[in-house]
Amino acid sequence: MELITAADVRRLLDFDDDNPTLVVSEGHARVISRQEAEAGDYAGALLVTDRRQLRATVTDLDLEHASATDLQALAERLNAAVTSLGG
Repeated sequence: MELITAADVRRLLDFDDDNPTLVVSEGHARVISRQEAEAGDYAGALLVTDRRQLRATVTDLDLEHASATDLQALAERLNAAVTSLGG
């Protein structure tokens, strides 16, 4: 089951916030601000990554100019991480 899509990764990279966060909440991937992530509405959400962490981890790609194929590969990596956690 694919929770996180290439579009979610692109939204994380493009989101207008200092450090947006990718979470899984109620079975859906969401890109939200750090402030929203820390608020009560997302208290039970699984924090997958944030933009700073993704940039620090993925050093072999220019994330701002990543191709659709690259974004899909990143989404697959993130899905695998969520699956390994039981999300």
